[in-house]
Amino acid sequence: MEILSGQELKIQNLISFRKNAQAPELGQHTNKLLAYINEQGANRTGGNISAKHNMQGGILDIEMFFPIDKEIPSTEDFVFVAELHLQNCVKITHKGNPQLLQGTAEKLKQFIQSNEFTTKPVSYMVMVNEITDPKDIDLFEMDLYMPVA
Repeated sequence: MEILSGQELKIQNLISFRKNAQAPELGQHTNKLLAYINEQGANRTGGNISAKHNMQGGILDIEMFFPIDKEIPSTEDFVFVAELHLQNCVKITHKGNPQLLQGTAEKLKQFIQSNEFTTKPVSYMVMVNEITDPKDIDLFEMDLYMPVA
């Protein structure tokens, strides 16, 4: 697993939400967002991006972004973001069983510590290849970005 520094992530036309919730609630809110995207006649253009801000006692403070093909109106729950642009990140790619993702995140954390980088408080996970059939588990792929100084 190669870790790259000085990486950039730049994605345009996203719809997002930020919630403090447990995992099942996030799934329900994600489904509402996907329905809203369809209602607006928009289409997803890539995998989702999640930004983990904090976690306390099983409650996640997380922001979810979904790239779409056109601008759609923001609502009370969902916010249109013209561009997500991260600069000077370290990046690692996880391929295979998503249950092993924590190990990949630990490798990234060790790399950051050993290089004495100062991190920003938010890490970003970009879905590259989402799987829907358990037999395809080895095809799962996700990029982890950590902005550093």
